[in-house]
Amino acid sequence: MLGSASAPVEVIEFLDFGCIQCARFTELTFGMVNQEFIRTGQVRWRSVPFVGGGFRHSAFAAEAAECAAEQDKYFVMHDSLLSRQREWGGLGRPGPALVAIAQSAGVDTAKFSACVRSERTRDRVREHKAAALALRVYGTPTFFLQRETRLLGAIPTSQFRDILKAALAAPKP
Repeated sequence: MLGSASAPVEVIEFLDFGCIQCARFTELTFGMVNQEFIRTGQVRWRSVPFVGGGFRHSAFAAEAAECAAEQDKYFVMHDSLLSRQREWGGLGRPGPALVAIAQSAGVDTAKFSACVRSERTRDRVREHKAAALALRVYGTPTFFLQRETRLLGAIPTSQFRDILKAALAAPKP
């Protein structure tokens, strides 16, 4: 999670690290969201890695992100995995590339490698997938605004800004 637990608006993002549109959203829109809404205490952001099955090595990348999260480096790893999809997505064995990405994200690679080998994050990734399917998330990125409104796709920056401003202006129950 990023942002204040008391932020008036919550966004839950379901993404697949192999998804090109997820990378596009992160590259073009998420920086604005972080700067204008998360850092100012208006929005809290939850990211849920969801393996839809359509992208090679997404499960490995999701597990790698979960291992980075154990060192409070989830979002750094999140951004690195998405921006460097070409480095790990098409490989026969993505392990060494994921370790290199983790290292560049400031993750302790010895702890990271032990975590990946232990497979302890595999259950969390499966739980994320079960939650996504229960919410009928079939494509990525999918966002839930205030746990009610579903938003699909790599929404352009100006449109996402307007959506968040409207949510902040809406009367609270």
